[in-house]
Amino acid sequence: MSSLKSTQAYLERHHGGDGKRAAQRTLESHQRNHDEVFQAFWNQHVSLSIDAECHIIDLGCGPGLFLQDLHKSYPHARLTGVECAPYMLDQVPDLPQAIDIQVADLNLDLPDLFAPHSVDVAVANRWYMSFTSQ
Repeated sequence: MSSLKSTQAYLERHHGGDGKRAAQRTLESHQRNHDEVFQAFWNQHVSLSIDAECHIIDLGCGPGLFLQDLHKSYPHARLTGVECAPYMLDQVPDLPQAIDIQVADLNLDLPDLFAPHSVDVAVANRWYMSFTSQ
């Protein structure tokens, strides 16, 4: 059975053993990974008006940059990020009140994380990047 600590250890290994560096790469690559190609993909698959009063969740939200982008696009939406990597959470800036970050392990049975029928859009946003060692 998984635990939050074991998942955090796995993620650190998955991110090359250096969580701080992984968080920095995430911050540096955000704009590139959410360019006009990504926006076109999003707009093709998610039909929301700027006035949408909905609940969008970002599973594995990292430092919450995509949630901030969503807040600009959908200022009336309720936005929730779920993350468990402490080094990503350490990079989360002050966020607008409409954005909430939940610290949770998505590998665990989390029946109470979201009420039934309370989520309109769920995204696990992972665009692949190539990294070079330095």
